[in-house]
Amino acid sequence: MIDILHYRQKLSYIARSLLVSDSTFAALDLLPFLLGVPGVSKVETFGGEVRQYQVRVHPQQLTAHGLDLSAVIAAARASTAASGAGFIDTPSQRIVVRTEKLASNVTEIGNASLAVPGGATLRLSDVADIVEGHEPQFGDAQVMGDRGVIMLVHAQYGANTLEVTRAVEAAIAEIGPSVESMGIQIPPALFRPASFIERALANLQTSLLLGGLLVVAVLFVFLRDFRSAFISFVSIPLSLTTAVAVLDSLGVSINTMTLGGLAIAIGVVVDDAIIDVENILRRLRQRSIDLATGKPVLTRAAVVLSASLEVRSAAVYASVIVALVVLPVLAMTGVEGSLFGPLAIAFILAVMASLLVALTVTPALCLTLFTGEGHQGSPRWLERLVASHRKALVVLSRHPRAVEVSSAILVVAAIAVLPWFGGELLPEFKEGHYVLHMTAAPGTSLEESMRIGRIATAALLTNPRIRQVAQHAGRAENGEDTWGTNLSEFHIDLDTASGPRG
Repeated sequence: MIDILHYRQKLSYIARSLLVSDSTFAALDLLPFLLGVPGVSKVETFGGEVRQYQVRVHPQQLTAHGLDLSAVIAAARASTAASGAGFIDTPSQRIVVRTEKLASNVTEIGNASLAVPGGATLRLSDVADIVEGHEPQFGDAQVMGDRGVIMLVHAQYGANTLEVTRAVEAAIAEIGPSVESMGIQIPPALFRPASFIERALANLQTSLLLGGLLVVAVLFVFLRDFRSAFISFVSIPLSLTTAVAVLDSLGVSINTMTLGGLAIAIGVVVDDAIIDVENILRRLRQRSIDLATGKPVLTRAAVVLSASLEVRSAAVYASVIVALVVLPVLAMTGVEGSLFGPLAIAFILAVMASLLVALTVTPALCLTLFTGEGHQGSPRWLERLVASHRKALVVLSRHPRAVEVSSAILVVAAIAVLPWFGGELLPEFKEGHYVLHMTAAPGTSLEESMRIGRIATAALLTNPRIRQVAQHAGRAENGEDTWGTNLSEFHIDLDTASGPRG
C-alpha cells in the first residue's frame, strides 16, 4: 500500500496500493513527483520495503581464496555501475559515450569477476549469495490493518494550506490512471487539514448569513420601516468589507479566527448606524411646518445633518468603549495570544469601520431614501416600553447611592468568579480526526509494534463512527524524528455521517 497523509503544515493524503512488499515506487517515482508540486517542501516516508540487491558473503570462502571484503565491494560496484567514457565531437553535435555495466538481475551480479591473487578466475557468486531483499527498516506503516507506506507531505513555511492541498490533489489526480494500472488505489484522505479549514469557513459563512438575517429581522421589528432597516443593514457588509481590506493591507490572513472576529462583530457594527438612522428618522418626523407656506422650516438635508451631529459623540464614545473592551485580548501571550490576537484585531477594525460608515454613508443614504413622507410612528408596544424605561430611570435617579452600591457589588462578584473560569481560552476545534500515540516497552521490535497495532486497529474499527485507521511506527526514512521502533502513532479519521465529530 502507498499511503500519503499530512499534518497541519504537512498536507495529508492517503493512497493505497496492493504492492505491500515494495515501496520502491513511492521512493523513486511518487516522492520526486510530489516534491515538484508548488508549495511542498519535503516528503517523509514510513513503511514499505525498498528493493535492493544484497550480497551475502561467506567468510570461509573469502579466506580460502585470500580475499577480503574490499574485493567483493569492488566487484559488486563494477557490475552495477554506469561510468562515462568521454565524448565524440562531430561537425554538428557532441555525442556522449558511456559504458553500460549495469546488471539487471542477481545472476548477472553473481557473474561479476573477482580479482584473485595468482590470476585465477572467480565469480562473485562463488564467495557470496546474491539475493533480492529490502533495505533495513527504521519504521513501518499499515492502513486498516494491512501493511502499507505512509508519506507525510510537508508544506513550505507560510504556504497557503488550501492552495497546496489542491495542488497536491491535482497532481495525484493527474497520475491517477497510471497509478491504478499498477494496482495502486487512492482512497479518501486520511488526514486532510484543508477539510477542517473548509468546514470552518463554511460554518462561519452560515453564521454570518444567519446573523445578518436576524439583525435585519430585529431592525424591521423595532424600526417598523423597511428603508430604515435597509440603511442600517448596509452598514454590516460595508464595515466587514472595510475590515477585511485593512487586514489584507496589514498582511493578516483571512483565517478561521479573523472570520470569527467578524462574525462576533455582526451584532455590534450595526449599532452606530441604528443610532444615526433612528435619530434622523425621529427628527424628520418632528420637523416643524411653516404655517404661512405649509412647508417644513428646515430642509431634509439640514435635518439629516443636525440629527447626525447630535448623536455623533454618542456613536464615537460607544464604538471606542467597545474597542477598549477587546484590547486586553491583544495583550495575551502564548498560544492563546496567537489564536485570539487576529480575532481581536478583526473585531476592532470592524467596529471602527462601522463608526466610519455611520458618520458618512448612513447620513447620505438617509438623505436619499427618506423623502419625509410615509414614515409611520413607533409601534405602540415600543412606545409603552420606552415609557416604562423612562419611569425606571426616574426612580433610579432618585436613589443614586443604591445604584452605585449595586454596581460595586456586581463588579466584586464578577471578579470573585474569575478563578473558576480557568486559564485556557482555546476554542474546541472539531477536526474529525484523532492522533493516538502508543508506546511499547523500550526495545520492542518493529514487527511486534505492528502486530500490536493490528490488534488496536481492529478494536478501533469496531466503532461505527471511525472511517479509517492508519499506523506508523518507528521513524521515517531520512526523517527528523528520533523515534524508536517501540513508538507508534495512529491516525483515526471519523465518519462525518455517523455522528458528532471530535
